[in-house]
Formats: sequence, structure tokens, C-alpha cells
Amino acid sequence: ETTADFEKTFTFMKELKCEETDLACLTPYPGTEFYENKEEEGIKIVDHDLEKFNGLFPLISGKTFQREDLAKYMMLFLNEYNDEYPG
Repeated sequence: ETTADFEKTFTFMKELKCEETDLACLTPYPGTEFYENKEEEGIKIVDHDLEKFNGLFPLISGKTFQREDLAKYMMLFLNEYNDEYPG
């Protein structure tokens, strides 16, 4: 995905006007097919702290995005969504 893809996804999620939403980061767990094929997909694990292998923290960078991009868009969406649709 690219940062433009992230923006399109978040725009679509907001248009749905769901009462609740959840985000999770794609995480290459050791032993999974994704983990084994990450290099072929251009994915690099940039944080190897196993305590963060839980879907909550961006741990990867790719050909078209950096880990910081993922973190930025996750925070932007969560902040904007929570302001617009408070629980």
C-alpha cells in the first residue's frame, strides 16, 4: 500500500459512520507464511521487540511506505474518528 491508499481507506471508514472501529497493524509473526515471504514482498521488520508483536504497533516498512507512515495514519484516524464519533 501507499500513503494514498491509507488515505482512501480512512476516508472510506469514516464514510461508513460505524459506531465502533478497530485498527490493527499487519504483523509478520515468526512461523507464518507472511513472515517467511516478507522479503519477496519488499517488507522489512524494523522493530524486533517481541512485546510489540501484537497488532497494535507498526513494526514493518515496505517499498512504498515507512513504519512512521503507518503510525502517523493510525493516530490521525483514531484521533479524528474518536472526535467525530465519541463513544
